[in-house]
Amino acid sequence: MTITRRDAPHGARPALTPDDIHVWTVGLGASREALPGLAGGLDETERARLARLTSATDRRRFTVAHAALRAVLSRYVPTEPRELRFEIGRWGRPEIAGDHRHVRFSLTHCEDLALVAVAVGRGVGVDVERARPALAAVAARFFPAGDAAHVASVAGHRRAQAGARLLTRKEACAKAVGERLLPFGLALPVFSPGDRTVVAHPVGGRPAHWYVRDLSAPPGFAAAVARPGARPPRLWFFRWGGPEGSPDGGPDRIGAAQPGQQPAQ
Repeated sequence: MTITRRDAPHGARPALTPDDIHVWTVGLGASREALPGLAGGLDETERARLARLTSATDRRRFTVAHAALRAVLSRYVPTEPRELRFEIGRWGRPEIAGDHRHVRFSLTHCEDLALVAVAVGRGVGVDVERARPALAAVAARFFPAGDAAHVASVAGHRRAQAGARLLTRKEACAKAVGERLLPFGLALPVFSPGDRTVVAHPVGGRPAHWYVRDLSAPPGFAAAVARPGARPPRLWFFRWGGPEGSPDGGPDRIGAAQPGQQPAQ
């Protein structure tokens, strides 16, 4: 997989080919004053989900994540962010409705970090997780033998990080093909000693492959991106500039930074 820098003016539509995956980092901070405007750009389904959240922190994170998703996707399709319409596919996975279904995306968020992956012509999945001690028990119970043995072999606090690293790979693979994490994703054998691998697993009686790449993440987190197929894609990194009143407010910054690191200026 090639990691490449790309620069473009604010609001420009980045070139996206079938060989590319674009990963956007989104900070989920925002001022209280900015939230009503962001929520106003969501559709009825998103606002209904927002209304069911009881925590102010969860409402803020949901609002910013979904507003950012719309802002990012509007760079790839000729549609204003608030005019984008989605259809719900298998297992609740959203897809762009209408003439732009070929633009595929995946959204993940954990605490105040969100990632959006965008691809064209084939599925893509991205995931970010907090490294939690409980993941050691999850690995022992649900992971394939090789994955579980790797997590169990890691000592001390690094065991939780090892479990989160494999979990994000599994979740990214499942998202890339519109499947659920349980039981499908957890059963995938994803361990490799390096930061990338090709995952092979029989699905529906035929072999299936995913190319999986770990992403740099802030301390205590793990992240990964995946797409179907064994061929390494080109991986580009972008940072959403954020709404006015957010820590990232300002023009989108586009460069070679990994999630959790500062992008090139």
